[in-house]
Amino acid sequence: MKTIIFRPEHLDHIAPREREKAGYDEFCRNLKEHYSVAGNQGFTLIHEGVVIACGGVYRLWENVGEAWIFGSEHIAKKPISFHKAVLRSIKKMKDSGMFHRIQSIVRVDWPESLRWEKMLGFEIEGKLEKYTPDGVDCFIYKLRGM
Repeated sequence: MKTIIFRPEHLDHIAPREREKAGYDEFCRNLKEHYSVAGNQGFTLIHEGVVIACGGVYRLWENVGEAWIFGSEHIAKKPISFHKAVLRSIKKMKDSGMFHRIQSIVRVDWPESLRWEKMLGFEIEGKLEKYTPDGVDCFIYKLRGM
């Protein structure tokens, strides 16, 4: 698995998974419009020439960023490599000194992602009611050690 610097057009190569569909197009449109703002950092994971995931930290305001990731169905083929690549990318962003806070938001109806957040070093802070475009509650997490 290869990690390269994220470019917004990489998102065009990923079909969102079912739980990512609500708001995906709008998120991608906003990301493509604003990603050049200083402080945004991202990565693209490629396996056998195929984009399997894009992620990063979107700068909300000075020193505060929100982690995001969109993956394709291909991540299931290399879950350990995928996890390790994401961990390396998070560490790089954490160590960059550009953020004193990195947060993440995850739907409450996605147990795999809720477990994964903890494995990535995030801890839950609270619940956001009816947060998604389709009205699903979410949990907000912060990256430990920041």
